[in-house]
Amino acid sequence: MQCFVPAALILACGCGASQMCSNTVVSNVTNSSGTLQAVVFDRNCGATTTESTQLSILKAGEKLPDAPGNALVAKGSAHVAIEWVDTLRIRVVSPRVEFLRRETGVNGVTIDLIITE
Repeated sequence: MQCFVPAALILACGCGASQMCSNTVVSNVTNSSGTLQAVVFDRNCGATTTESTQLSILKAGEKLPDAPGNALVAKGSAHVAIEWVDTLRIRVVSPRVEFLRRETGVNGVTIDLIITE
């Protein structure tokens, strides 16, 4: 059985051919125990897509993969601030934007999202 995914859906979610995309790290904050890192980055997949601000929760020292964020994907460029509340909880402050992905937890970390006006 074959499965087809419309190209518009792939482009909208920040997915797609990674060789066409680039990630630029905006901030990288390690938790107090030094075991995890929260990485905010801008992802650009070429002229036919909108740049997006994204967040991934990774093991400390792990290289940011050439892939969409595993925690948050905000449509467009957004100023996102992150702060570890404790070793397994992070606070993310973001302006009101359209989120294409919005997880409440990743890799055992609870994500508290605060939307500002």
